[in-house]
Amino acid sequence: MWIDNNILPETYTCDKKIVRRNYDKTLNSQGKLLLETCIETKLRILNGRFLGDSVGKCTYFDARGGCSVIDYIIVSEDIFHYISYFSVLPLVETSGHCIIRMSLKFNVPIVNHDNEYTNMEFLPGNFIWDNNCHETYTNDISSPQVISKLAKFMGDVYTGGITGSGYKSNDKTIYR
Repeated sequence: MWIDNNILPETYTCDKKIVRRNYDKTLNSQGKLLLETCIETKLRILNGRFLGDSVGKCTYFDARGGCSVIDYIIVSEDIFHYISYFSVLPLVETSGHCIIRMSLKFNVPIVNHDNEYTNMEFLPGNFIWDNNCHETYTNDISSPQVISKLAKFMGDVYTGGITGSGYKSNDKTIYR
């Protein structure tokens, strides 16, 4: 049924109400934009919503003693029922950040193959390191096939060897 002046379509599904707690009470412009985007797209931040992080623990600690929630997992609210656990692990001192993790629950049967596959010694990709491995690895990674695959992966032309000469690296960075 359509109601006059109703801007929501009949197929609209209301948001799921799972309260989010957050120890970090400061909201900057990037955080506000992130929250607005999440609301508009029905994406939800897991931090502070699930067993394991019911208080919304900080995930970053700066040298002055301040802390923030800047590491998070964002998911569609449609998969909330698959999430069993979210946690913030202790601080990694060398980075200032905490590792975050989540657990998903699925109804997948566990099949026992009566030890049919328990001997992993002969699985493909089995590799035992020895003194010649460094040279073998260096030669393999320098092969034209590997260089071509890496270049395709990076979306750039790579003409050099393993030292990187000929690689245009000025555009390849995650820091902008």
